Amino acid sequence: MNKGLFLFLLLLLCYSVTAQADLLIRGSDYLSPWLEEYVHEQDDLASIRFDLKGSESGLSAFEKGYADACLYLGETKEGVKSIVLGYLVLYTYVAEGYPQQSISIEQLHRITQKPTQNSITRWEEILEDSTGWESKTIRVVVDTGYKAIGYSLFRKMILGGAPEGADVTKTLSSSETKAKLIEDDAFLLFTLQREFPSRGLKQLSVINRGDIVPFPPAVDNIIYRDYPLVFPIHLFYKESAPGINQFIEVLHSEPFKEKLSQHDIFPNP
Repeated sequence: MNKGLFLFLLLLLCYSVTAQADLLIRGSDYLSPWLEEYVHEQDDLASIRFDLKGSESGLSAFEKGYADACLYLGETKEGVKSIVLGYLVLYTYVAEGYPQQSISIEQLHRITQKPTQNSITRWEEILEDSTGWESKTIRVVVDTGYKAIGYSLFRKMILGGAPEGADVTKTLSSSETKAKLIEDDAFLLFTLQREFPSRGLKQLSVINRGDIVPFPPAVDNIIYRDYPLVFPIHLFYKESAPGINQFIEVLHSEPFKEKLSQHDIFPNP
């Protein structure tokens, strides 16, 4: 055999083996690019390639065998091996002087939707004792968050497909959010920020649809979804995929959980 041809075939074989050993992960772009950068800093991981363009397209590729794993924002799927990386949590804040500790999903929907006969526009409409809050118009502020995921979750969980009202203000940065809150103490803030985004605020507990018990966004309430404004991030994977166990070990590590927290994702304990 020609020596040049032999070397070419040998290189082709080596490339083929290497390509087959790669772990290909598709799915949501919400964790891009920081996840790729973090993973590629880890020396003990197998070669990993990412193609993060969206949850649904990633899931479709995974189900058709075009990917070894899928990062998916949404509920788990039957018959698919998966772990929960963490949760996107929509926190609800009001001014510290607000006289109540909780609010219901139904009330949040009626406050934020485009005005109808069922709308709530003033705080006194839902307060048992509205002293000091008489005739205060509710101003809704939505901290849109990284890649506008906060606004997307607001539309999905609170509005439920209904058009939003004119009093909904979307902020694009922490400084803009703080400035908006300083202007008015009658606000209702939605944000993915686990740490209080400004002084003088308090978190509200939320009552789920059809329930009467309010739940604060505490650890157990998030994990067990008693606090209703929670959206999980899954990794769907094939157990036979090369390097998948090492990858999952990294995802379970404390440094990675800290990284999730830095990006407003509540890590799965």
